[in-house]
Amino acid sequence: MPGHFKIICSLIFLSLLASVSAANAAEPVLRIDTGGHMAGIKDVIFTRDGRFLVSASTDKTVRVWDLSTGRIVRTILGQIEPGYEGKIFAAALSPDNRYLAVAGWMAHGFGTDDGLVGQIRLYDFATGQIKALLKGHGDVVHTLAFSSDGRYLASGSSDKTVRLWHISDRPSQAAVLKGHKDYIYAVAFSPHGRFVVSGSDDHDLRLWRTSDGSLVRQMNGHQGRVKAVAYSPDGRYIVSGSEDKTIKLWDGLDGSFIKDLARQEKTIPNGVSFSPDGTRLLTGSYKRPNICYVYSVPSGRRLISFSKHDNTVLATDVSPDGRLAATGGGNKRDIYIWSLTTGRVVKHLTGTGGSVFSVGFSRDGREIAWGNKSNYRTHLDRGPLERTIRIKDGPEWGLSLGGRVRRPSRFLRAADRSGPYSLRTKKGGRYGYDAILEVLKEGTVVSSIERSSRSGYRHR
Repeated sequence: MPGHFKIICSLIFLSLLASVSAANAAEPVLRIDTGGHMAGIKDVIFTRDGRFLVSASTDKTVRVWDLSTGRIVRTILGQIEPGYEGKIFAAALSPDNRYLAVAGWMAHGFGTDDGLVGQIRLYDFATGQIKALLKGHGDVVHTLAFSSDGRYLASGSSDKTVRLWHISDRPSQAAVLKGHKDYIYAVAFSPHGRFVVSGSDDHDLRLWRTSDGSLVRQMNGHQGRVKAVAYSPDGRYIVSGSEDKTIKLWDGLDGSFIKDLARQEKTIPNGVSFSPDGTRLLTGSYKRPNICYVYSVPSGRRLISFSKHDNTVLATDVSPDGRLAATGGGNKRDIYIWSLTTGRVVKHLTGTGGSVFSVGFSRDGREIAWGNKSNYRTHLDRGPLERTIRIKDGPEWGLSLGGRVRRPSRFLRAADRSGPYSLRTKKGGRYGYDAILEVLKEGTVVSSIERSSRSGYRHR
């Protein structure tokens, strides 16, 4: 109930804010803080002492959780404007916890060469202040990794390059590694820092020498896009995960193929993490059945299955003592801390409220109904209606919390036809998404609406 009360208060504040905004040239931005992430979680990272967990999300925030209490102790905010700008796709914490690197979609547009969209923010982790902006990538950055000594940062981007950055009081670009033919979603350093490995949508991995950026080996074998790579803590192995549903094991010194370690039911997502002793591998999950796994290395035997999440899990990490797994994702954008040996949940980190997948008006116009369950049937029916907000009581307009929806037939859902008129979407606009909504009368287009970066790029 308190969570729903917060929503009502926020809606009231929004209506007040609209009046203030109209009277001011510098328009304020309303941001509702639910106490947790409100969009996909891309990375989770244990601090060196294991006391805190850092999580980064496409909701444009980084949150620091105290694992003893399960509460957020700090939130690092970036851009909060509408659209994709400011979405975080990757984060990395230096081994000494001094620096936090964050990257993603950091400027207007993409596919540009101005170094803004692909910039990397380097924060002083203790204070949350930006230490430097690392510019060079010409497109969004999907992956980041620090070397074990913290002297170097590696980044992979949609501009098809891996870049190495020298991290110091005055950070600088150390090398640009070229060769991949498609977007790069995964990078990892060897424990001794001599090598960096990258995985790409071109189906290949590449092993590079850190000292001069030279290519050691092009690693072929996956039949799908490579989404994840990790080095074992002793440097003996490299593992890679792909959309071909396989996890492959490679030699950590020369990149030669060893064997298929495991096969999962779905795509291997970005999140794969070794235990500190290198004997276990944690993987995320992609779509249903939404199961995270722990495998024995190098045998590939499946040790643990974890199924608490209700959708894709991209973010994983293992605690410094090797006892705990952290996995973040699902429709609720929540994080579970669980035993790496038993699968037992230790902490559940989440905010209040949840994503809204369905909405409808009562036929008398007095109530709005909504639902938080995702149960996709069609574009017009993405889940059940569960609760209501009363927007009119008698002759007066207002907002108050209603009850549960008892008769869904009382409510009107989205419709794509009304008399001679109909709606349809099509690809178009600057970015090629379903950006165009067409209004048709008796089959003839009479109008269209195009979404942009400030309205979500596409019609859903």
